[in-house]
Amino acid sequence: MKLVVINDMHPLQNPGAASIAYSLAANAQTEWDVEYWCGSQLPNNPPENSLVNIKSFNVDSIRERRRLESLPRRLWGEFFPGRVFWWFVFQVIKTRPDVLWVHQIGTRFPRSIFAFTKLFGIKTVWTIHDFGLILPRKLYPRDLGILDSAVDTFMDHLQSFSHDKHKLKFSGIDYSLILEMRLVVVRILASLCGQIIFISSMQQQIYSCFGIHSKVVIANGIEPCACEVSSEARFRNSILFAGRATGKGFEQLLNALVENPEMHLHLAGGPELKLQAERRLETTRFSYHGMLNSIEIHNLLHSVEMVSVASECFDVYPTITLEALRYGSFPITTKVTGNFPLVNSISPRLILEYGKSIDLNAISSCIDFSSTWGKEVRENLPTIKQVVAEYQSYLIN
Repeated sequence: MKLVVINDMHPLQNPGAASIAYSLAANAQTEWDVEYWCGSQLPNNPPENSLVNIKSFNVDSIRERRRLESLPRRLWGEFFPGRVFWWFVFQVIKTRPDVLWVHQIGTRFPRSIFAFTKLFGIKTVWTIHDFGLILPRKLYPRDLGILDSAVDTFMDHLQSFSHDKHKLKFSGIDYSLILEMRLVVVRILASLCGQIIFISSMQQQIYSCFGIHSKVVIANGIEPCACEVSSEARFRNSILFAGRATGKGFEQLLNALVENPEMHLHLAGGPELKLQAERRLETTRFSYHGMLNSIEIHNLLHSVEMVSVASECFDVYPTITLEALRYGSFPITTKVTGNFPLVNSISPRLILEYGKSIDLNAISSCIDFSSTWGKEVRENLPTIKQVVAEYQSYLIN
């Protein structure tokens, strides 16, 4: 079977959903003939020892940035055929795939490709990684009319809801006409897919309120730990923040560090993290590691006690939570993350109250690094191979 995995971004240039999509493609390669299609700002540079054939089209980074800064241009490029659409059509005619497995698109690949695949009878499976179909940015509880003080209660109710859009009660988004029309088009295109797959039940329930439905939820997986790192190297009273700051509770974490002077912050990500930390903390209070590859992140996770996943936005299924659990540290998180039940099953004390101050010392004192604390959760995390096996029936049938 010829399987094509489609994602806007190149896995080496844009970690995140692209890395997840590529990992799934690489694991599917053992069963099927797989290609990975994406856009790239650099000459094609496949990951080392890759068995997956990556096909990419060149992206003009300056033109793309200008388009993304303008909402009308961004929305036009999100849906309407252009040069990339015809590149896609040519590749489909040339490759003749049996199944298209679509991941994150809309920035480079237009969503109108779903109309093409429907018209020509190509089986299409769409894994949705974020809430970008609802709003072309991060989705926050306040967008749904939920006060900060009511978020945790809302999320508790969400856990018990069945797959029924009428059971969720909120005031909804005050859409402009153009965003309302965008949502209508998104619903139509989503209906053209053979199968939509969500990553968390939280994501499934929220999307159902906006008319995008699926009964299928398949969570992301994480590879087993193969690091050669001694747990004795762990930094005492340490916490890691990794990734981008927007919507991830970084300012709240900095506030907590000001109030908890014995805690030390480790940062992994762009230079903006260092600049923000310098405004609030003495330079001896944090260590900036820069942009790290996956192996470096995993080694660092073995060295810190906690990882901050204090998301303020609805966060579908943050990978850093899985990585923390797999590689030896403990995530602290909020109820608006799709994998908070995993953390809660270790200890409710690792769950932060939404919008409230964080007592890092109190959380640190409750963490038990014995071999049994959280062991069952860590050992039962699905691998990427297991996730691909779960997808198999939807890709074949």
